[in-house]
Amino acid sequence: MIENFEVLAHADWSVRKSGRWLVTAEPFKGKWRIHEPVMVNVKGLLGEDIGSRGMLGVDVPIGVPIHWAKSVKIDCFLRALKNFGEDHWVDTLHPAVTADQISLFRPFYPQRPGGAKQAHILKALDASHINLLRRHCDFDEAGRPAASPLFWTLGAAQVGKAAIDFWLNVLRPAVLAELVHVWPFHGTLLELANGAKPIVAETYPGEAYSWFNLEITKNNRSKRRVEDRALDSQRLLEVVSKLDFDLEPNAEEQVINGFKNGGEDAFDAFIGLLAVVSVVKGHRPEQVIWDDAVRQTEGWILGRRPGPRTFSMMSEERNSV
Repeated sequence: MIENFEVLAHADWSVRKSGRWLVTAEPFKGKWRIHEPVMVNVKGLLGEDIGSRGMLGVDVPIGVPIHWAKSVKIDCFLRALKNFGEDHWVDTLHPAVTADQISLFRPFYPQRPGGAKQAHILKALDASHINLLRRHCDFDEAGRPAASPLFWTLGAAQVGKAAIDFWLNVLRPAVLAELVHVWPFHGTLLELANGAKPIVAETYPGEAYSWFNLEITKNNRSKRRVEDRALDSQRLLEVVSKLDFDLEPNAEEQVINGFKNGGEDAFDAFIGLLAVVSVVKGHRPEQVIWDDAVRQTEGWILGRRPGPRTFSMMSEERNSV
């Protein structure tokens, strides 16, 4: 499938501009070459950076939980995204400041710390359990919750504020202008790779650590420490070689030096690109979603295998609304 692409890319996304890093790969002298991580240019991300024959993986949720979607009568996330910010959706992407501001049409909470409890959003969104506010793909193969609930915007693990930022600044404008295809909402990778629009897909670099047998999360190591990131440098070079890619000199230096320039965000952008390449080259299945309600409303994480919790959630959420 890789012959259908001219650029493969991955962005690690953050509300902080300094936390947004991009890694790209392009054909070079008969092979594919990975460039060094650079800070994201938001305006050019789905333009000159990726192009019409490119694919971008991004580490933010793309989709909403079915439990909430049913409550507000959403059956297609991308169609709903076009309306966010208008009419009764005017505050949907503005986190509530206080518990009494939370509603079905303003589900994100809190805007800032101070007395906020998850019980507040459970009550306001009529959810009997916090797992109803997670998507099916927010659980790993063992059935453990591997992601914070989308609407809960407090704590180091929260993902909601980054999602809002990406939706507002990148995804919504592109969807409104019909400039992009979003996996898996618009189809499988094979179907979309034959089109003339860039493809955007949700990824999770933290899961890809295990795909490549990295040691970064073991033995009290931390991706926040440059010396710990550097300990995986040889393994990352082996993965690049196994994928039959190579590195431009500056990119290789970054890997060897533990991504001193860009830190953990550049590191995750690099891992995310390797994950995208692994799926595109067929080393790992994309995991096409079998359930249209899940695919069109919640989306999926590229390459994530569903586990037993995913199947049991289907029964739970179908009986919850």
